[in-house]
Amino acid sequence: MLSVSRKLLIANASISKGEFDPKAYKGIELKDKTIGIVGAGNIGGRIGEIAKGFGMKVLFVDSKTSRNKFEEILSQSQYLSINTPLTPKTEKLIGEKEFSLLPKGAIVINTSRGKVIDEMELVKQLQNGHLGGAGLDVFEKEPPKKDNPLFTLANVVATPHIAWNTAESQHRLAEGVVTNIEAFCAGKPIHIVS
Repeated sequence: MLSVSRKLLIANASISKGEFDPKAYKGIELKDKTIGIVGAGNIGGRIGEIAKGFGMKVLFVDSKTSRNKFEEILSQSQYLSINTPLTPKTEKLIGEKEFSLLPKGAIVINTSRGKVIDEMELVKQLQNGHLGGAGLDVFEKEPPKKDNPLFTLANVVATPHIAWNTAESQHRLAEGVVTNIEAFCAGKPIHIVS
């Protein structure tokens, strides 16, 4: 959100070429903006906590949210953070109608799964200026094709599915594996997938 809002990658590329024009990179503050968070689990909840720390108003959408309420939240969200698992219900959850409901200039962040959004519709909404930008860590097809039109847009920050990839998260993942094995061996399995 910060990188897209403050145009950090464009500014970095510019200064790397010897250009210095601070006025060319007017950004947006997060304070007093509304973020709609799709997915109210551990990740979505943590994003909400961080967003509140920036002074943002936080709205959540989860699997129990009615369609009318979902659309109402979209219409208020200057930022949309997508943090839901990919299921048959969430595939292409965010498409033309949903993007059009977002306020003009809204910024979309997707760190869940690429297929939760309609990627070509996202490109269209970014190109026509309805959306102000996007931060993407996931794509419909991974690895994405080199000629993906998202990579030609200055208002897109893209990373190769690394949102989870920190030394700390890998440590927690390893601890979770050990905990699961110990619980299973003790006859009290946890985190069972049905």
